[in-house]
Amino acid sequence: MTAPEPLTSSQRKLLALLFIVVAVSRFFALSTTQLDWDESLFSEGVREYDVVPHHPHPPGYPLFILAAKVMRLFIRDDFRALQSVATLASILLFPAVFALARELRFRFAIAATAAMLTAFLPTLWYYGGTALSDVPALFAVVTASALLLAGCRSDRAWLAGMLMVGVVAGIRPQHVLIALMPMALAAWSLRRLRTIALGLLLCGSVGFVSYAGAAFASKNPPWGYLEQVGVIAGHIGNTDSFQNPTRPPLRELAPRFFFEALRGGRTGRILLALSAIAIIHSLIRRRPAVWIVLAMFVPVAVMSWMLLDTTAVNRYALAYLILFSIFAIAGLDILATPLRRWPLLRDSVTGFGGTALTVALIIWAWPGLKVIRGHPSPPVAAMRWLRANVPSTGARLWIDDSLGYHAGYQLPDHRPKYFGRYSQIPGEAYANGNYLLVDKIPLQSHARIFRFERKRLAEIARTSYFEISLVPMHLMTRFVEGWYQDEWDAAHNWLWMGRTSRTLLPGIGGTGTLLLRFHAPLDTMPHPPTMDVSWNGELLERSKLTEAAGERKYALPSRAGVPNELKIEMDTVARTSADPREFGLQMFEVRWE
Repeated sequence: MTAPEPLTSSQRKLLALLFIVVAVSRFFALSTTQLDWDESLFSEGVREYDVVPHHPHPPGYPLFILAAKVMRLFIRDDFRALQSVATLASILLFPAVFALARELRFRFAIAATAAMLTAFLPTLWYYGGTALSDVPALFAVVTASALLLAGCRSDRAWLAGMLMVGVVAGIRPQHVLIALMPMALAAWSLRRLRTIALGLLLCGSVGFVSYAGAAFASKNPPWGYLEQVGVIAGHIGNTDSFQNPTRPPLRELAPRFFFEALRGGRTGRILLALSAIAIIHSLIRRRPAVWIVLAMFVPVAVMSWMLLDTTAVNRYALAYLILFSIFAIAGLDILATPLRRWPLLRDSVTGFGGTALTVALIIWAWPGLKVIRGHPSPPVAAMRWLRANVPSTGARLWIDDSLGYHAGYQLPDHRPKYFGRYSQIPGEAYANGNYLLVDKIPLQSHARIFRFERKRLAEIARTSYFEISLVPMHLMTRFVEGWYQDEWDAAHNWLWMGRTSRTLLPGIGGTGTLLLRFHAPLDTMPHPPTMDVSWNGELLERSKLTEAAGERKYALPSRAGVPNELKIEMDTVARTSADPREFGLQMFEVRWE
């Protein structure tokens, strides 16, 4: 392959200007704190690296953590050190994508515009301001791929590219898939076995030393490390991958992984349409660059679709979104083909069209970025409140298992207890001074809610931890026998009960007001149900429910010092073929005060 044409002076100046714009824009996406649980695991790894307790999780991401440890020498915060690595990679991704596009022989206008568009893809812009390894790995593999394509004509570029592939392996090993096609093309073009072997040795050595270091920096080396790698491999195979029978079918997930992960609303759909034009055009005109890009990024897309966690599709899709940004600008340039007699005009149309798409993406993403720039994430805000208001000795914290990784980093001195179901919490824990922290909005009157606005951000980030609730346990309503696990969506939370339920409410002394708001599934019940409501063993009400939506309000005497007992009984329940449970009432609110 011949070298790309050298840049003109004006092209270099334009590229420098765009680079400055991208660099400045990265600071508008800097998260205030961790949101994703992996950010806390990575922060733990910077604080004290050990893969055995998942600091961070296997395989350990050793070169990402090493880079953050270097930054930690200058930045006095684990999270910020990691974030600085991701942000620097997000800045440098712009010239890396430009270099890759140039090596693929795209014209300057297409390469520069595609690189600019890539920088402002909403998910890539957002994750470049987090403490996650995805953007650093992407920068490394794009750089490696550009060097390897240059290695088709240069031994030094081949060796540098293979060295960078080793770095990719030491950050996120699955990203090595992206470099396989450039690697094969370069090896085929060089055909010098000694040079090829030296490159492979360099790549393998960097990868081996990285993970050997991870193993020996962990407890019980290397067996403790190898055991945890096996554990995570089993989890991926049994839980995250297509082998899990409860995972949605691959055909159902395909749109989410291959198309919907390109966020941006209407602009995202325009990018998909332009990408389709580029692919169809390549079938007619046989453009090798398009097929090289497909061969680079489609394998990692298929791997993600088949093996990775479906709750983080937007994040894992970062590995292959460059495909759409390059193809979209190529498609835009194809639409400008009638102007080929006027090259400068054609390039201007391509550049201005790509700029318009980029601006539209910025406008779409901005509401979400404002949230993470201006506020600590709900789990971190809740745990900061606990650190400031609850002593690390004496009080007992009960924390939802799903918040365990954040709590491990944010509350190292509190030694909280973790639970998956409320039934795991003993009765004596519901005492004054104790607190419960859950990843949802529960049916609790006295919950302190920490939340993020979902608008736009929920379309970019993983939709976990947007609402966190902190409840003083001595004031909690306890849903004991007869209740199923609580459920929720973005707008509501609720509990289903079966035929009979028992609920304990705190003893407040004197008289209290009890409010119940519920729904009865009358349309699937054999007849309108009769509901009995009892309070501390005495029947309050027996009524036939003829409307699905119901509300009851009672003024009731309370016990002092011991819980009050609320009992609800239904004479019939609903059943469905899709769910083995019995459904008596769907409770939306229980308020006792």
